[in-house]
Parts: sequence; C-alpha cells; structure tokens
Amino acid sequence: MFIFLTYIPFLISITLSSVFSPPESPEIPVQIIGLNDLHGQINTTTPLHRQPTGRADYIASYINSYKKQFPHTLLVHTGDMIGGSPPISALFQDEPTIEFLNMLQFDVGTIGNHEFDEGAEELKRLIDGGFHPKTGMFPGSSFPYVCANALNANTNKPLFPPYAIKWIDGIPIAFIGVVTKETPFLTMHNDMSAVTFIDEATAVQTYVRELQQKGIHAIIVLAHLDGKTTDGITYGPLADLASKLDDDVDILFGGHNHSYMNGYVNGKLLVEAYSYGRAFANVQLTINRKTKDITRKTAKIIPTHHDQMQPNPIIQTWLQSYQTKIAPLTEQVLGKSVHELTRDQNKDGEANLGALLATSQRQAMQADIAFVNPGSIRHDLPAGFITWEHTFLIQPFENKLIKMDLTGKEIQSALHEQWNDEIRMLQVSGIRYTWGKSGIESITLENGEPLQDHTTYSVVVNSFLANGGDKFTIFQKGRNRVEGPTDQEAFANFIRSTPSLENIRGNHIQKIQ
Repeated sequence: MFIFLTYIPFLISITLSSVFSPPESPEIPVQIIGLNDLHGQINTTTPLHRQPTGRADYIASYINSYKKQFPHTLLVHTGDMIGGSPPISALFQDEPTIEFLNMLQFDVGTIGNHEFDEGAEELKRLIDGGFHPKTGMFPGSSFPYVCANALNANTNKPLFPPYAIKWIDGIPIAFIGVVTKETPFLTMHNDMSAVTFIDEATAVQTYVRELQQKGIHAIIVLAHLDGKTTDGITYGPLADLASKLDDDVDILFGGHNHSYMNGYVNGKLLVEAYSYGRAFANVQLTINRKTKDITRKTAKIIPTHHDQMQPNPIIQTWLQSYQTKIAPLTEQVLGKSVHELTRDQNKDGEANLGALLATSQRQAMQADIAFVNPGSIRHDLPAGFITWEHTFLIQPFENKLIKMDLTGKEIQSALHEQWNDEIRMLQVSGIRYTWGKSGIESITLENGEPLQDHTTYSVVVNSFLANGGDKFTIFQKGRNRVEGPTDQEAFANFIRSTPSLENIRGNHIQKIQ
C-alpha cells in the first residue's frame, strides 16, 4: 500500500500533462536572412539612404540580433561575396571574407560570377580548403555552396552540389543554387573553358522534380541573377526565371546588380538587398506540417545603419588584426584630389573618375586611345589625400593593361558594342565622339582630327576587355599585343606623378538629342 501511494502523484502528473499540453501548431514559422554581393567589403563603410552602413562588425551585430528574435532562422547568400574586394581581403586571397562568413555561421550559399575571378580551382580551394603559396593552408568554408547550372566541362556534372536540404522541426527545406549563365563574359578570369554554364530555369526545374520525388515541397532558389522592384513592379532576369518555375518554388533570393528588390512574380517572393552589406533581406515564412509546403511568405529589406546598432567587439578585434598587417602598404599617401571624383555617369555617359582612369592607362602604356569598362570602377575617389588603398578600392581586380593595334573602323565597331543587350558606356581617353539614337555620329582624336577607318591606332584596355569581357568582342581582334602593369598600378603611378588633381572633368562623350 505504501509503494502504491508513493507513485500516485507521478501518475497524476503524467495524465494531467497529456490532457492539458497545447496541441502542436500546424504551421511552423521560419526566418531566412539573405545577404548578397558583399565583394569582400568587410572593413568598408558605404552610404545607403545617406547614412553610413555596412562593415563586418555592424553586419554581424544586425544578423545576430535578428537571429535571437526567431527560434527557427537560416542564413543564406547569393554569391559575389568575394571578388573586387578591398585590400584587407584581396591581399589574403579573400580568405578573410570566407572566415567572416564562417563566423556568422551561414547555412548555405551559392556562387556568383566574381567567385570565378581566379578560376574554378582557386574557388574550390577557398570552399573545400587547401594550400596557397601566398597564404599557406586554409580550412575552407564551414557551410555548403550549391550551384545547379555550373558544370564541369569534361564530365557535365555540377561543380558543386546542386542543392542543400535543411531541416526545421522535422520538415525539410531545399535550397537550389544557380549563377547567371553569362558568367564567362562577366568574370575576370581569362579562361573559363573548364566550366559550362547551362540555362538557369532548366537546371532549377531538373532538381525541383528530383526534390518532389523525395517528398520535398518547400523549395527556395538562391540565384546570382538580378532584378529590381520599382513602384511596386518587380522585373529583370530573376523575374523572368520566376515566371518559368514550378509552384513548389516559393522564394527566390537574387543578386548581381546591387539593387533593391522585394516583390512577387508568378506567386513567388523575390528579394535582393543592395550590396556591400549595406542591407540584408529578412524573409519570414510559414510551413505547413502536413503538406510540408510554404504557405505564407513576406519580406523586408533591412539597412545596416550604424546609428541603430553597436558594432560587434569580437569582429572589431578580428578586423583590426588584419588591418595592422596591411597598414604599411595601404596607408601610403600618393597625392591629393581637390574635388571628389565619382563613378556617376552624366547624361552623355561619362564619369569624371572614368575619364581620369582612362587617362592614367593611356599614359602608362603610351597609347593613342584608352577604354575603361565601368564595371571595373568599384568606388569613388574622395576629396583630400589619396592613399594606395583608395586606388585599390577603385580598381580592385588587378587586371593587366593590354596595348593593341586596331583600325579606326574596328574602334568604331567597339563603341557600337556598348549597346549590345544593355548599355555599358566605356570611359575613354584620346578620342571624342558624339552619339544618338542611330549610334555613333562622329569620332575625332583629341587634336580634332577625324578618326580614319583604315588608319591603325594603338589602344589600351584591361585584360578583361581584351579577352571579350562584357561582350566587347572587337578587342579580341587586337594585334601586336603588349602587356603592361595592372590598372591599379597605373592609376597609383599616375597619382604619384600628378600629386595634385585639379579640374578633372570628362568631356570626351556627347549625346545628341
């Protein structure tokens, strides 16, 4: 009798907990935080809405703060996290940026075109780990990279897993990765023949069907494809992709053009959060336990304004350790600029900074004419003292300059290629030209002489353009090629030889109305 009474309270407590425990919710709330196009900007502060944003220590504080607010959170990215990086990352083979992503504990990411800037083998080393002669052994990424449409050209198999599956409270969520199929025209690496890039929609649909056969219906695409939301309308390549995909794909995270995107296409949510860590996409969704499908999804693009958050002290200390290593090089003062020079193009298509860079390259190679692609210009030049780091931030890809011979007719054809697919206005030195609705109207040398179709001129471009980058195919025909310093070295040397920059104004291009 005594033993029986001893166990009665225990039995009652079990019975009561079974009767009064709340029923399991049919919907699971999930938060997904997305970052895109960081480009190694771990120590740079850039403005958004005229307020300071970005930098690794602030990005970390924001992400950790939002993670704490939601029990089920996943952290993802859509590529171009490296490439075009500042010295603090670029001088160490972009290993610091991968370290930073590891410290944030990302769950999955995909590949951007700039991840290929040093070739597929170096990318594999950064992700899988391995040795580099400049930096030694590196452990690699602590989280998976997925990409369904970048294939080994020899085997036709994906270079990376096409998708990753994450489990939330017993329910699977699949993430399929894709990169723009235009990557061979958009990476700084000279030879992409080892990789085949197939149609993005075809690749996604292939693995959607495979996932459905596994009973997975919560599917999200991480795409290094751009889009934009303006006046409530979402459009661009990512929107085109969304319109072709199965209903089980509910959300597409985008990137590539550094824009704002938050809208719906074909019943799918599309998001992109600017670039350089100036903001992140905060997506909240619910998954039905029974159907295992996403039933609701909404998003906000959250700026990383410095006045709203304290920087993470651990990341601050980590950044300073790298900053100390590079300071003897990066803090060298080369000259002074009286005015700020920006990448912003005027109505004619010319930027003051672009004209200056073209002039520096033309001088470095003693060429008649210079062309600079706008995508190689990554930062503005502030007024005041110019350091070596400023010149690297502006031209971080370290492309070699290539001098070649082209005829006047070939030069005119190259200018016409500015309007292929989308407008990419080359920055120029050595010529002046007018253009309008019908294309090029007139071209003269800087001394006023007309450009002659059959006369040969020496032209300097960077190695990216020389190999047909941005679909400027005419430069591939250049003859008598001579390689020079990098574009960044040419600019730094130009500043040293012109210690005070004054009255720099581009006046080489004129648009005829």
